[in-house]
Amino acid sequence: YATYGNVDVPHLWPEYARPGTTVLDGERVEIGGRVFGFVGGGLRTPMNTPYEISDEEYAAKVEALGPVDVLCSHIPPEVPELTYDTVARRFER
Repeated sequence: YATYGNVDVPHLWPEYARPGTTVLDGERVEIGGRVFGFVGGGLRTPMNTPYEISDEEYAAKVEALGPVDVLCSHIPPEVPELTYDTVARRFER
């Protein structure tokens, strides 16, 4: 299973994803008796990467999932200890 990141171009995934890869975005799936929700993309930034969406679009995708046991998202939760990118040496949005 996979979800899109902010630099991904969703319409290209069928060409590049390996066989057997299930790409989910704003969707949920049951795996091993647990419900996983997948939300892809990134929020808008000055970098203007290919798959940035508005805060409202992102929130709507999260809300549409309903209750899940595990949330899989490209964006970390807004917890300071989890939003610092040690490679880029900056806080993520």
